[in-house]
Amino acid sequence: MGNIAQFPISVGGGLDLISTTQEMNQKPGFARQLINFESALTGGYRRISGYEKLGGISAASVGGETTQVLGLYPYADGVVACIEEDIYFSTDGTSWLQINKDLSAGGNGTALAAASAVTRTNQGRCTFVHYEGNTPHGELLVLDGTNDIFYIKFVGDGVGRVYYTNEIDYVATAVPQAQWGTVFKDHVILVGDPTEPDTIFWSNAFEPTNFTGGTSGFIQVPDIITGVVSWRDKLIVFGKNSISEIVDINGQVSLQSISRNIGCISGWTIQEIGGDIVWLAPDGLRNIAGTAKIDDIELSSISRNISPIINNLINQFDNYTITSMVIRSKNQYRLYYIDEDAIATTGTKQYGIIGTYKMSQEGLRWEWSETLGIHPYSTTSIINESLADTFNKSEVILHGGLDGYVYLHDSGNSFNGDNIDATYEVPELDYGDIGTKKTLHWVDTFFVVEGANTSINMYVSYDFGSSSTMQPNTYKISDLLALAVYDDALFDSAEFSSTARAVSRVRVEGSGYSHSIKITSFSSESAFSISNMYIRFYTGKPL
Repeated sequence: MGNIAQFPISVGGGLDLISTTQEMNQKPGFARQLINFESALTGGYRRISGYEKLGGISAASVGGETTQVLGLYPYADGVVACIEEDIYFSTDGTSWLQINKDLSAGGNGTALAAASAVTRTNQGRCTFVHYEGNTPHGELLVLDGTNDIFYIKFVGDGVGRVYYTNEIDYVATAVPQAQWGTVFKDHVILVGDPTEPDTIFWSNAFEPTNFTGGTSGFIQVPDIITGVVSWRDKLIVFGKNSISEIVDINGQVSLQSISRNIGCISGWTIQEIGGDIVWLAPDGLRNIAGTAKIDDIELSSISRNISPIINNLINQFDNYTITSMVIRSKNQYRLYYIDEDAIATTGTKQYGIIGTYKMSQEGLRWEWSETLGIHPYSTTSIINESLADTFNKSEVILHGGLDGYVYLHDSGNSFNGDNIDATYEVPELDYGDIGTKKTLHWVDTFFVVEGANTSINMYVSYDFGSSSTMQPNTYKISDLLALAVYDDALFDSAEFSSTARAVSRVRVEGSGYSHSIKITSFSSESAFSISNMYIRFYTGKPL
């Protein structure tokens, strides 16, 4: 008779693609595959929600354009979007007002509509600098590294709103045609002018469009600049091969080196999350963090567990369009990399990366997973009371697609009608004894359900999927029903007295020296979380 044994798995830790099988047996909650799942702040892995189409951006506000949405940014209780040679504004994501107009003297909506358009020839991917100032919505600069900077200021709301929009002439005002920017100590900071890629410019204090005043200036760095960020009273400049700090911008300005052998591959990867700066370096994702020591800076590598993914991204970087974003409510950093040619020619789904910065028993750590089938060209995340009421969400997450449409994230259970393909794979387990055969009896999986889900499958494979070992068929998990809420649950679609938590017991077959378990879902049904697993098995001769 065999010996009975149990093995609990506390699900958590994210992807680990570098540890050995022996090491993974010590941390079985980590995953060998984790696609379209996110590490939930409350524990376990949650299948991500979907996204849905809002509206196409065009002058007529109907349909979509057959081109990419070049940029999105929250402004004036709405969102600014760039597409083709134009710039638009919307408060609901469906009706769009064209604002790349010459209205420097200000005017109402009628005057804006009648004003002549300012064509932005060959407009590239756009970034934005938001100077808060002393106006209700602040002033917004649109940068694309090709055209003159476009200036936007809205005063008031609704029918009483006054618009100021105009292109800032490069020659007349000496404003660089920048790609990246930020605000630092009352100055607008600009970098990435294609004709001066090693120069950082700053405006006159309190004057975001004046680059010829007494407190404006510039300084060169010994590198090609790939981004700039204002962080903890510091102005950090990223180069291809270095990181520097601009010191005393209002006095004897100077350049102070932070690193001469760590750079930034792309400014499209730079984000601030949890008080730290994250970016893609030539050796992986890194962060800049403050330490307990005043004015000290720590540079850390944070993507070691997913090195194979990051190395592949870096090696094929020129093939991808990169965009990144932060979802503050989830403490998440998301990096999307898409091959536009592959999408256009074969429809191949593209991957992305989710990093969740969360507390664990070992302290704060990054937990990683992948996305599959989300193809943003631009992204933004908005915490705004007006938009929260419009979309019924505290944080509004949007992405601009390759088709001229804007999409609302964390809405619905599909990718705009396409099923969400999700996979969680437990590492190969031998329980510290690869020489003894184990016969599995059952696997209990603890779920947190957000609605009915009947499309979850479980796969058990033995001995690394060896063809010389009998492998069992697929097991279907079909007992996750919708939570029954009084006066809301529908007859025959919800189970009386059911709860948001469910335990599914799957009686499994087969035996091997080691085994792995994979849970998959390919559906447009409700999201669910996996919090724990419990495996019962026998060693030696089975019962």
